Amino acid sequence: FSNETSSVCEPASATCSAFKKAGESFALQARAACYYTGTFDKTTPGTPGTPNFRMSAIPMAVDPVSPTPGNPVSASGSVDFDATTSGNGEVTLQTSVSEVGVFKLTAAKTAMPYLISGSVVGSPSSNIGRFYPDHFALVSSDFTAGCGVFTYMGQDFSLSASLEARKVGGGKTSNFTGVFANGGVLPEMVNGSSGVSLDNARLSVPGTAAWDAGVYDFVATGLARLAAPDGPFENLDLGL
Repeated sequence: FSNETSSVCEPASATCSAFKKAGESFALQARAACYYTGTFDKTTPGTPGTPNFRMSAIPMAVDPVSPTPGNPVSASGSVDFDATTSGNGEVTLQTSVSEVGVFKLTAAKTAMPYLISGSVVGSPSSNIGRFYPDHFALVSSDFTAGCGVFTYMGQDFSLSASLEARKVGGGKTSNFTGVFANGGVLPEMVNGSSGVSLDNARLSVPGTAAWDAGVYDFVATGLARLAAPDGPFENLDLGL
């Protein structure tokens, strides 16, 4: 396997430059190669391809490199070698990875029979990544006022909201956690679409929330009074 130079993540860590979104398509080149004892490099003489090789629907396998342990990961697409379309035994396919992190991709991870001559096994790619979420989605929220249908400043209320980190096309990216969860969550408060934000420091947010398996649970319990009177905020919108 060979992939774009910009995708190589050595050493595999969350500090690697962003490569693709989880679920986003990218090009990957596969070669049916002669026996070679060194490290595969498509530009190195001595690793010639085998143009006559034919095999269809060779499955793709994904091995997580970081984070580990991580969420189960899948790769789209399969490898198809055809002597009439493969140049020097090479093919380029479009594939995608379903999760956040750094991975190795392999064709024919398990032995596959070829005609009656035995098996063809794949060698893994270099570390590919860093893959990151496509977007964040608010999946639930709940608010209970402190005094029936309104809340006094300084009075407790109950606000909770849950965000998910998601891949292209939807679906949670559970590996967006720990050092790979490099997206911050901040509240924003505006009254009556005035365009003037209230100071976030007035919002009581207990504890220190963090991304856990692609989910961020936000909780707030009150809005502080200022020394100088202000308000009322009759149409206060709070977003994340």
